[in-house]
Amino acid sequence: GMVNDMVVRLAEELSFTYEYIPPADLKFGAINETTKEWNGMIGDLLADKTDMIAIDLSTNSARKNVIDYSFPFMDAGIKAVVKGESGTGNRFFFLSPFNPLVWSMVLLAYFILVALICFLGKFSPYGKYGAKLNAVRRCSCTECVTRRDEMKKKQCSLHSTKKYNCLVEKVKEEEDASFYSSLWLMSTGLVGQTIGALPHCISGRFLLMTWWTFMLIVTSMYTANLTASLTLSNLGISLSTVLDLLAQDTYKWGVIGSRHPETLLKT
Repeated sequence: GMVNDMVVRLAEELSFTYEYIPPADLKFGAINETTKEWNGMIGDLLADKTDMIAIDLSTNSARKNVIDYSFPFMDAGIKAVVKGESGTGNRFFFLSPFNPLVWSMVLLAYFILVALICFLGKFSPYGKYGAKLNAVRRCSCTECVTRRDEMKKKQCSLHSTKKYNCLVEKVKEEEDASFYSSLWLMSTGLVGQTIGALPHCISGRFLLMTWWTFMLIVTSMYTANLTASLTLSNLGISLSTVLDLLAQDTYKWGVIGSRHPETLLKT
């Protein structure tokens, strides 16, 4: 392996011979708390049975007090591998990517934009319905004058004075800028879809474009968070630190004696 290649290279450059001598107890080396003596490879080195330890040996303060290390050539961590727990079922798992405050703000923005789209569609002079409404108010023909007089007399909206000779014409005009059409238009943006009835005024189209951009960002964040949430929930691991491992009784665990993890857990 890599350590053997390093020894071979050192032997070539420094002109020495070598022989591998494994420790009698086949241990890396730890101190006996009772006798204060070292075992394993470190014990053989301190007893002059060997001249050098050639292995990836973890460092700790106890070992550094009795031996000298070379420049580190490997960086590794310690991980505990346990059997995953079955995650608890949650029928509302699709809401987990965002907290309730975020969902509330999204719904609030949704209803505010619905109201704005409906308002602009009805009263903007550049919208289809608003253009008709403004034309009726300025027109000097007999029909429009009669409608304005009737509106003042009955104190009603200008729309209520409209007389339809055909019910189809009435349905078509009501669909141009109704609250329900605005509600449906904004709802399709939640799922990245659209419908044919778009606002005719520039301000309404700008608001709709803003809503689509906002939903594109929210959808991307939702997808990423949902994937992470489902992955973590499937793992169901309740251990995150060494203290969690020491404080629980569910998992049975142990360490190999005279090795670095044992020393870490003791300290």
